Parts: sequence; C-alpha cells; structure tokens
Amino acid sequence: MSQQIKEQYASSKNLEARMSIYQYSVDGKPFSKWVAEQITPVKHVKILGLGCGTGNLWKDLKDLFQNSTIILSDFSAGMLKKAQENLGKNAFNYELIDFHQIPYPDKTFDVIISNHNLYFASDLNKVLAEISRVMKDDGVFYSTTSSTENMASLRGLIGIADDAIWPNSVVVSAFGAETGIAILSQFF
Repeated sequence: MSQQIKEQYASSKNLEARMSIYQYSVDGKPFSKWVAEQITPVKHVKILGLGCGTGNLWKDLKDLFQNSTIILSDFSAGMLKKAQENLGKNAFNYELIDFHQIPYPDKTFDVIISNHNLYFASDLNKVLAEISRVMKDDGVFYSTTSSTENMASLRGLIGIADDAIWPNSVVVSAFGAETGIAILSQFF
C-alpha cells in the first residue's frame, strides 16, 4: 500500500470529510441498508471485515450475524479507533491488519466483507489470494466498489471536461464495477 494512501487514511478525518460530501444511496436507501439486504444472514460464524474504516457499514450489518465472532480490521490504527468509538467494544473485535498479509490460518472465516477498498491494494492478486486462503471452502466473500463513472455528474460542476481523465476512474479502474466480477472469478 502506498505511503500516500497510508497518510490519507491515518485517521478518519479525510474519509469522514468525503463521506459528508456525498451520501451513497441505492434505490433511495442508505448504502449500508442496501448492502445489508444483499447479504444472507447467518448465525454462529466467524466473520472478517477488511478495511472497516469508521465502522458505519457495520451499524446495519451486525444484526445479520447473531452469535457470531466479528473481527473488524483496518491497516489504520486511527480508523480502528474511530470504528470502536462508533460501534463500541461489545459486538466486535478490532485488529490492525494489512489485507496483503492476513495473519490467520487457512480456512478460518465463514464470511469476509471488504467495503470499498480493494482498489487500494498495491498487489490485488496477493490480496485476493489471501482472502481466498483464509476463507472456508463453503465461505462467502462480499465486496463493494464503485464504478469508474461514480460521481461523474460532478465533472461539469467542478469544471472537468467530459474528455478529461476523471480522477475516480484512475483509482477504481484497479477494481471497480466494470472489472470486479472478472477479477474475483479468478479466485472464487
């Protein structure tokens, strides 16, 4: 992971600023509620949340996994601190983890959830191999990402020409809505 990304996400301040600018929604529902509807609820499982950020997504997800062990992770101690402030200590365990090297034995987790972060991987194949390695054979991997056209309607508002490179498309081209299924199918 690049030093610039580590600095950008050292605390939750920059992420929270971006989140305040745009609120994700799908079909008029808050993004976290829409994601929760896409996940099959299960009980008595072991779950790994990769890149939990501020933990906001988990406010809607935690009730899907009753009597389960939920480990929320991030590469940023600042993000983990904020997630713990937002979610409390009771329902979750918090761990500092770089998803390039997940410190768990093979076939540990029943469910792994990665929310809007795979495009930051310096070696996406290594990250996906790690996720595949620590996921049980009958496990489920859920991942969210953006489209290269995400927020493209802002181009005109901020003066970026339609034929100019849209900054989001550069980041998301590594793992986005247009490429995600093909990339994931190589590992799962």
